[in-house]
Amino acid sequence: MSVRSRVPSLAAFVTCLVALASVYLLSNSSRKGLAVRDHSYSYIGDDYPEIWRISSSLGKVAMTVEETQSYPIHGGHNTLEMWATTSSKGFGYVRLGTEHRAFAVSMFHQLHCVRLLRASLAGSYDPYARGYAPLPQLPSPEMILCSPNLTLEPADVLSRDFEGDRVGATHVCSDWSAMYDEAASNWDDWLQSRVMFWPWLGLEAAALARLGVALA
Repeated sequence: MSVRSRVPSLAAFVTCLVALASVYLLSNSSRKGLAVRDHSYSYIGDDYPEIWRISSSLGKVAMTVEETQSYPIHGGHNTLEMWATTSSKGFGYVRLGTEHRAFAVSMFHQLHCVRLLRASLAGSYDPYARGYAPLPQLPSPEMILCSPNLTLEPADVLSRDFEGDRVGATHVCSDWSAMYDEAASNWDDWLQSRVMFWPWLGLEAAALARLGVALA
């Protein structure tokens, strides 16, 4: 057999091996992924998932950054109420597992830290703000480095007239509204379980919701 005739045979043999290896790796990774998805967590101790898997899909949405009068740094009670709307129903926590164990969701924790930064910039030095003062610095690198935003923006921060040119870049983001909806549903389910657990209170779910964190 000539050398020329062996080359196609060897190439075909190698191609066949690569194809078989690819099929094996894909099927093995699929089985591992299925095992992770099918794992039933107890939510006791360390037996809980790293990521909160919500039932709805996180689609992509466009968010255009612009100058606004909403969410000011300084202000009275109205400002506090406006910033409070960035929290989820359930105060940034979700209850998971049969024991309804509380977990903080990173996105809502980051927004919580932004609210504390606003309070510090507004001159709030009450014990609560002072106790959390070092913490708001922590989620910022996590948010920037874990999910870097590569949107290109003009380098005109110092020269731009923000009074007239108020619209900035448009970013493509995960649909954060799905997280708020899921957190609200989780809070309602947990609240309903508390109503069933305390029937002697004689309170409707809406009345318990007004009590808020007092029942947490």
